[in-house]
Amino acid sequence: MAEWSRKLQCFLRNECGATATEYALIAVLCSVAIIAGLAGTRDGINTHLSAASTGLETGSN
Repeated sequence: MAEWSRKLQCFLRNECGATATEYALIAVLCSVAIIAGLAGTRDGINTHLSAASTGLETGSN
């Protein structure tokens, strides 16, 4: 039982790979922020393109 306990403690103290995990979390947060920003931009672009389309249809008639 002492062997198992020692291995568990060693595993819990091991921080190898922690930096990679932190960078992955930062990348995920940045991605979510970018996607949220693009959703708002998409709506604005759609509004402007619809207005331009309406203007072109009205002008050609």
